[in-house]
Amino acid sequence: MHQKASFQCMPISSEAMHEEGDAFLTDYRRYADSMYWHPEPPDFISICHGFTRNFINDIREHKLFIACSGGLHYASHDFYNMLLDMGDKTTAAEVCESEEVHWLRRAAQRSRAKIIKMVADEFNLNIPLEHDMHEHSANGSYIAVPT
Repeated sequence: MHQKASFQCMPISSEAMHEEGDAFLTDYRRYADSMYWHPEPPDFISICHGFTRNFINDIREHKLFIACSGGLHYASHDFYNMLLDMGDKTTAAEVCESEEVHWLRRAAQRSRAKIIKMVADEFNLNIPLEHDMHEHSANGSYIAVPT
């Protein structure tokens, strides 16, 4: 079963930790997602070709880029419902600084990085990878380095 990302996947906050028990901590002692989720299909993904100039030798270099757009639609819908529920009880600044906004931005970026890694693996492209330290698993996984 493919679990969609939602606010139920958010890490347990440090304030709620004492009430709900221990939070799931990774080996790096960072708060990880409380549930595993799979990325949703992107709105757009493409492998693009281009030439760039090297600043040292001023030589044209062949480059491939993987472009991906879109986010976590299910989690974004949760966020929209949260905004409707809050109504005028909160300010825009409070919403922008909320844990939900921070998690949604980061999770959407991680989702795109997971998809880019899948595409690179499928086409045998070498791309820079990093360990996804916020994934809900003991081993974690690798994702593309976000740019």
